[in-house]
Amino acid sequence: MRQGIRPLLRLLAFTAGLAWTGWLAGGNLLHWLDYGQHHLGHTDFALYYAFSRIGLLHGWSSLYDLNAQRDVYRSMPGTWWFPLPYTPLMGWLTVPFTALPLSAAYWIWSGGLAAAFVTCWWLAAPSDPMVRAICLTAGLSPYLSLLGLELGQVVVIQLLAVAASVWFLTNDRPVLAGVSLVLLDVHPQGFFLVPLVLLLFGARRAVLTWAAASAVLVVVAAASLGVHGVEQYFHRLVLAARSPLEFYVSFPVDLPLMIHNRWLRIAVMAMVAGLALFVAWKDRNNRIEVAVAAGLIGSVLVTPFVHLDDLMVLFLAGWLTLRCRLPSAYAWLLAAGLVVAVLLDFERLQHYGWLLVVFEILWLVSMAALPSLQSRRVKSGLPEEVGLATS
Repeated sequence: MRQGIRPLLRLLAFTAGLAWTGWLAGGNLLHWLDYGQHHLGHTDFALYYAFSRIGLLHGWSSLYDLNAQRDVYRSMPGTWWFPLPYTPLMGWLTVPFTALPLSAAYWIWSGGLAAAFVTCWWLAAPSDPMVRAICLTAGLSPYLSLLGLELGQVVVIQLLAVAASVWFLTNDRPVLAGVSLVLLDVHPQGFFLVPLVLLLFGARRAVLTWAAASAVLVVVAAASLGVHGVEQYFHRLVLAARSPLEFYVSFPVDLPLMIHNRWLRIAVMAMVAGLALFVAWKDRNNRIEVAVAAGLIGSVLVTPFVHLDDLMVLFLAGWLTLRCRLPSAYAWLLAAGLVVAVLLDFERLQHYGWLLVVFEILWLVSMAALPSLQSRRVKSGLPEEVGLATS
């Protein structure tokens, strides 16, 4: 009798969860369409577009020249502006879109983001149809996902790069995995621990490929900027670090900015990063999903320059870890984290954003406390992937 009730309860729970997250996701998609029509100038894509135009109109050595930036933004009425700290790679990435009017470019870019998000979900989510479906709707349901999509955040493309890298590694194609990781250099703060965890995991060829390609890009970028341009870029990074509020950093979900004592902040950041690296080392050569998920969680916890939409990486981390056989309590932890993320709209964020940071820490600690997933699977004879386990 009890065995017959469990599948029914599981089905009811999934149905309710799918209906709830599906309703939220549908509302967010509609809001995305409306935002792109009426607030185009206040999207991150408009900033990317303008950044590329600075290089094209004033020369790539002037990317961080404030006069050049003002000149471009004055030619784009209604577009928001602040001293841009983007990498030169960001400017190169969106150059082709500047051949089109901003509106047309935004919708083509948005179509690419939608395709990238769906492909990332397909590559990373568990294969169980019910779990796969709720992973998609859950990923689209919180305000932070809406923000990333409607602003045209490049982080969505980077999520696909990480998911593709994991897929390449699991299919024994390390060089392609390393090439895929190069996209992380465009906007690295939410991903900087990923190469380190892959190195500890044992994916040396992939990391070496990424490092070699990145070194070439750094040399080319430095040559395009020139000595003065490089100096301006570093000054911009220092300004962003000293004045995070002016760069729209999301204080309520930024762990380093919550800690005012400098040495305590450094100690906490080192501990969190060390914990993420420990997870990768502990599960080396077993399940790459766990290593990468730890790198993603650790990155957004440690970076002192995180925006709310950067936390979209948590959905990729969740999808990857759900591919592994985990205790059922772990699934409830992720469900609780989703509830917190959904409740954090713009108004609640200021008061309850810390709850999401607490969830991230608990998530990382729980991963470190788990025994080796490989040894669990071998000893119990369980399949490699079951989505949400009911052990």
